Amino acid sequence: MRKRLLLVFTLVVSATALWLVFPREPVNPEKARALAIGAFERSARQLRFDAARFDGPRPTAAVNVPYGFEWTFSDEKGQVRVIIWVDDDGSTTFAADGPLERLQTTPQ
Repeated sequence: MRKRLLLVFTLVVSATALWLVFPREPVNPEKARALAIGAFERSARQLRFDAARFDGPRPTAAVNVPYGFEWTFSDEKGQVRVIIWVDDDGSTTFAADGPLERLQTTPQ
């Protein structure tokens, strides 16, 4: 048991040291766009909506993050917007505005 705790402690300390010595570079606009597209496609698979029906990505206003990208779908029933925000560290945040569930390909 002690050896396991020592091993876990050593791994945590090593990972932290590597993170401090080799921090990630800030995300540039091209990388942010690629990350946003990846997050949009993952969200489409997870939430089961048809990503091909959306127009985008287009740059949009970002809230407390450097980059924001927007996809839109419009028809006679209304509009659905999906926004992906990308932070400096490459993390992404998904937001949907509108009835996304009506675009689902299969029920959840």
